[in-house]
Amino acid sequence: MKAHYYLLGYLALAACDGQGPRVVVSFDQPFPATAPDLAGFLPRHRGRYSKQLNDSARALIINDKCLVESHIESALLPGAWLDSVGVPRQLGSHRGRNGHSYQVRKLAADSFRVQVEVYDTLVDLSSQPVPKLRRHRAWYYVSRPATEDSATWEVQRIRIIDGQVSIQLLNPDSLRIRALDPSTVQQRRKAGQLIFTLAPRSRRAIWQVSSYDGLWIGVNEYIGSVLTDK
Repeated sequence: MKAHYYLLGYLALAACDGQGPRVVVSFDQPFPATAPDLAGFLPRHRGRYSKQLNDSARALIINDKCLVESHIESALLPGAWLDSVGVPRQLGSHRGRNGHSYQVRKLAADSFRVQVEVYDTLVDLSSQPVPKLRRHRAWYYVSRPATEDSATWEVQRIRIIDGQVSIQLLNPDSLRIRALDPSTVQQRRKAGQLIFTLAPRSRRAIWQVSSYDGLWIGVNEYIGSVLTDK
């Protein structure tokens, strides 16, 4: 199975304030600075969480070291499309050249109802460079070296409460960032970019960054779970 890795900091790393400079936000070290590294997700949070959309279904699979999204969609497609991805024109389950799993059900001479399942690895604690997993005030924080500057860290957070999963990224809004304690924010400009590096050290600064809702943007919600990994 081919894993597709999301650029987890895509929203946190870059944005534009209207017509202003491109905003880049990261941390100077894994967040929170005072929390210990975890070896994996807690056993009570491992399992399969689902979400049903209008024309597709998504599931989030959490084990001890990985967080993987399964995305399932169904479409009516011609046989030529199956040929292009290396799937035989036969009923049943098949794996295409791209590593995706397809369920094929023939409807007419050259028309097929196809269900495709794609797996995207969102977090892999065994990958290189190794991400840091920490926990603070009911949130998991995943820190990894930033894409644009390996001396800083991208951070996203995940909360699992009562069978509901919320995933959030940093909000690259310069006004909200400047609302933090000035001792937490380092700012510079470079090549048309406005670069913020957050350095919360004290317990108060860590609390402010973690509890300031406007500083985080929700990117996914999963409601309901079927726990399968105790």
